[in-house]
Amino acid sequence: MKRLLLLTVMGVCVCALAAAQATDGPDAPKKGFAKFWAGFTEILFTPQVHKPFSVAGGIELTQNDRTSMLPEIFVMSDYELSRYFGFGLRGGLTFSSNKPEDQLVSVMEGSLYGRFYVYDFGWIRPFVQTGLGVSVNREQDYEVYDVLGEVSMGARAHWKGWFLEPSFRVGYPFRLAFGMAVGHSFLP
Repeated sequence: MKRLLLLTVMGVCVCALAAAQATDGPDAPKKGFAKFWAGFTEILFTPQVHKPFSVAGGIELTQNDRTSMLPEIFVMSDYELSRYFGFGLRGGLTFSSNKPEDQLVSVMEGSLYGRFYVYDFGWIRPFVQTGLGVSVNREQDYEVYDVLGEVSMGARAHWKGWFLEPSFRVGYPFRLAFGMAVGHSFLP
């Protein structure tokens, strides 16, 4: 009950502060918190300019043949046919950890994927994607080629041409992976 009361009081104080710093006319300059709040809401609800071509790089934790999660670095490039559909290429390299059982394990992945953006909030767009490709698993003294299939979900958050993209994916031959990419969108 105390937390609810504290949150209510804080909310009333923030609203009172914004109202106290607002000026009479619509063209008058805003000050302090009112200026910050107006800028924040403008950025939050204003749609970003659609730049269909994107490149990104990132890191994720991937569960390949072992029970532990191994780090993977990846690069990707995609093109959006519309605000809701796109396709792209992704390549990744899982490198080994310091554990003796994982020391000589490396996995290279390459896939072509299709992406559907579930909803366009303007600056953030959640997506579902599916991909098909090849996976090369290198162990101590052998190499295995396998078909790679994946389903992924995440969200792309834009900020003036740049974006941040957290994602979670499941598939074969890996089991699951989650990571973060940073990239840039531009016009071709």
